[in-house]
Amino acid sequence: MKFILFLISALIGIAKEVAGYCLAFVIFIFIAKLICDIDAQEHYSWLSGIWHGVFVVPNYICSVFNPNVLYKALNYTFMYNLLWWITFIFQIPSILYILYDAIVKPIIYSFIMATQLNDEV
Repeated sequence: MKFILFLISALIGIAKEVAGYCLAFVIFIFIAKLICDIDAQEHYSWLSGIWHGVFVVPNYICSVFNPNVLYKALNYTFMYNLLWWITFIFQIPSILYILYDAIVKPIIYSFIMATQLNDEV
């Protein structure tokens, strides 16, 4: 019985952790919409490639729900394209770490604690 109660409390803890990351991500989406709105008619250069690469994930999520939102410019230079991809690729480890920290790490920790609790009983 102790083991089941511990697992339930661990799941609640994981849900709180994920909810915190989701709230932060929703705020990041609003910030991206305010300061990084991509115009389909404008020609973008290298500096915009870095800027748009930073906000590619929230802009992509917005583009799923609204086809008028762009996550990459339509009219750009070679350096824009290169720096957009470099910036995006450097974000992948951060995204993976956030997913690990929010989901995988609490599950592993809960499993270890539940195993130790089960050994004590």
